[in-house]
Amino acid sequence: MKQLLLVTLIAVFGVSCRTRSHQETATNAADTSVAGCYAFDQNNSQVTASLEVVQDSVKGRLHYDFYEKDDNAGQFAGTMHGDTLFGVCTFYSEGQQSKREVAFLVKEDQLLEGYGDTRFDHNIQRFEATDQLNFGQGVVLTKTECNKDSTGYLTDH
Repeated sequence: MKQLLLVTLIAVFGVSCRTRSHQETATNAADTSVAGCYAFDQNNSQVTASLEVVQDSVKGRLHYDFYEKDDNAGQFAGTMHGDTLFGVCTFYSEGQQSKREVAFLVKEDQLLEGYGDTRFDHNIQRFEATDQLNFGQGVVLTKTECNKDSTGYLTDH
C-alpha cells in the first residue's frame, strides 16, 4: 500500500513539473512577441511605443501626443504577467519628470491600454487595483514597422 502511494506521488509530481515547464515556456514566448513598434493615430492624437525584450523584462519608449494637451515622452520598464504588460514609464513633459504605472493587454498585434483609478505612492502614479482595469476603451496601439535610431532604440519613424 505504501509503495502504491509512493508511486502515485512520484507520478503526480512528475506531471506537475512538466506542466509548469510548459507554462513557463509559453509565457517566455509571449514575452518575445511583444517586442516591436506600435502606433495609435486618431482624432489628431498620436501614441507610439517601441519595446524590446531584455532577459525577463520589457523596456522601451512611450510617446503620448494628445490633441491640445501637453506632449509627453519617456522610458518604459516592465514585465509580462500572462497576457498583460505592466510597467512604469518615466515621462518628461515641459521639463518636469513624472512616473506613471501603465498596463497593456497584448492581443495579437495590438496593445490595449488599461485604465483605472490611480493613487500616488512614493511619487509614482499607480493603479488602485490592477485586477479592475478596463482595456480597449481608449488607446489601442497596432504593431507597425520600426527602425533603430542613432542611439540603438527601436523607433516607429
